[in-house]
Amino acid sequence: MSNDVWRWLWIAVVGAGLAYANPVSAAGAADARIGVVMFESAGPPGVELPDVATLLADRIGTLGVGKVVGPAELRAEPDSSPSDSTVTKLASRSGVDAVVVGRTTMIGGQISIDVRLRSGADGKPVATYVGEVGRAHPIASVVDTLAGQVVEGSVELWNKAHPPAVSASQPAPRPARQSRPFDNDKPISIKSNSLEATDVEGRRRLVFTGDVRVAQDDVRLTSKSLTADYPAGQSQPSQLVAHGAVRVMQNGQEVRCDTGTYKRRESKLMCCGNAELRDGANRVRGSCIEFDLDGQKVRVEDAVINIYPEEGGSGDS
Repeated sequence: MSNDVWRWLWIAVVGAGLAYANPVSAAGAADARIGVVMFESAGPPGVELPDVATLLADRIGTLGVGKVVGPAELRAEPDSSPSDSTVTKLASRSGVDAVVVGRTTMIGGQISIDVRLRSGADGKPVATYVGEVGRAHPIASVVDTLAGQVVEGSVELWNKAHPPAVSASQPAPRPARQSRPFDNDKPISIKSNSLEATDVEGRRRLVFTGDVRVAQDDVRLTSKSLTADYPAGQSQPSQLVAHGAVRVMQNGQEVRCDTGTYKRRESKLMCCGNAELRDGANRVRGSCIEFDLDGQKVRVEDAVINIYPEEGGSGDS
């Protein structure tokens, strides 16, 4: 059985449980840069174990981290206990601060996953995380928990290497909040009840279903399902397509539609099908509403506008 088939069989999960129980803060996760090496595997003759390392890298990439380099891009031989110098070379070559190695073992009907987080600066071990699951049970929930633990450990590692400056002077007053351009380079965080992963012509495709929640910079999106396409060698998706009860929130405005397509590089979001923009009591409806998130511009097809005067106004328009 091929690794791609294993990925389909083992990562599919129905029902709640894929949202990590202790989510890492977006600010902390954005600092994490993680590389994942192909895991060693050991099991009975003729039994092929799932590609846990690739699944783990896929899931880490949805937790809002700054960078993820998966096994296919890292191109390192499976080794659960590499030398410190090997780890530092891998980290330097791939531009990461933490390197994940591990081993997948099957004994009887039980699969054990041994995940080891190593420092990219000196190659030393940072933490070990272990997950176990029966062969007949989905492995995705275990991988999800391990991914959250790896991100937390990587954030702690980064914070230790970059302690905040301490000053005896009084803290400066906070500047007044101002409108700022949307930052499409900020990492994207995605949570859902279930997740499927596959490869499509060398690109990774993740399909999220059930209570989907997406966050990037100051934009929040919710929907019933979401497809994320990742170019080869990239840790952030190039395009997201959301379906069913789509809601997008930014700067106090909300958009609702049937289907939403977000093109990350262009910072363009297109909402189609019963599209409606809400800004306070005001409503703009159309067949499609297109947003230039960077330029903060909106274009509405077949627009119908309802504007209500603010309280205390004359009511004239």
